Parts: sequence; structure tokens; C-alpha cells
Amino acid sequence: MYRGDLLGALIPVGAQSVQSYGGDLEFNAQAGVEYRIAFGGIQGSAPQSDVELKMKGEVEAPQFTLLDRRPDGLLQLRLYGSAGAAFTLESSTDLATWREQQRGIFDSAGWQSILAPITSNTGQFFRFRIE
Repeated sequence: MYRGDLLGALIPVGAQSVQSYGGDLEFNAQAGVEYRIAFGGIQGSAPQSDVELKMKGEVEAPQFTLLDRRPDGLLQLRLYGSAGAAFTLESSTDLATWREQQRGIFDSAGWQSILAPITSNTGQFFRFRIE
């Protein structure tokens, strides 16, 4: 499998495991890259079998679903993302410098609850990154 716009400048993106003229093809896609998939038969003939396209590891749009300041000074956060995906929670007081608060993995339903300390009276921002 290759990507590119010109036939003479194609870049390989995956390795193929071929048995006869069939088999599986896997590659890691990059965010923001458009992929067009073309199928052909042997020596230009039409393909003689069905083609099935499966995508692995689709990522749900991550989101905060609960932000609640508790009386004990902690912030309760509830995060939603892809089941089993790893994430890093970060905080900042100026949106320029970010500090890691916690790492975790979303449960089998895509949820994670976190208690985070509030370290600033002037405002604190949170974000999480999918690893």
C-alpha cells in the first residue's frame, strides 16, 4: 500500500501479507492525512473477490463530562474516551506551561474518574491527551 498524488512518487505505508492474490494489509494511518484506496485485479482485470475494509482502534472524541469542586478542595473530573486508551491529565495556570497531573487508562466502557488537587486561587486549566 502506498500514499501520494503522483504515480512516480508514491510512499509505502504498509506491508502486505499475500497468499496467492489475497490476504491482509495493515498500516498505521496518520491524523490529517487523506487516504484513497484503489483495488485492481491481476494485470488490470477486475478484482475477482469481495473487498472488506476494517478499521482498528478508532478513537472516540475525548471529553470532560463532569467538573465538580468538592468541599475538601479537590476537583472531581470524569473523562470519556476510547475504551482501553491511555491518557495523560495535565493542568496549567497560564495555558502556556502544562504540568502532568496523572496518567491513566479508560475502562472498558471508555470512562475514567479522577480527583485532582486545585493548586491555584487565580484559575486553573485542565486538559487531557490521548497517548
